[in-house]
Amino acid sequence: MSRGVEVSNEAERALKKILESSQKSTTMVRAIARATACCFFMGRKVRHIG
Repeated sequence: MSRGVEVSNEAERALKKILESSQKSTTMVRAIARATACCFFMGRKVRHIG
């Protein structure tokens, strides 16, 4: 296998990992936004951790 093909395959794997990570982050942000909105509209205070 040529070096160019190896580099291309490595780049593809790296991009797939980035895509998966960004999708997980998006899911987490949406969950946080929903939870925050739920607490806000129910008149609850949101406790910040950290």
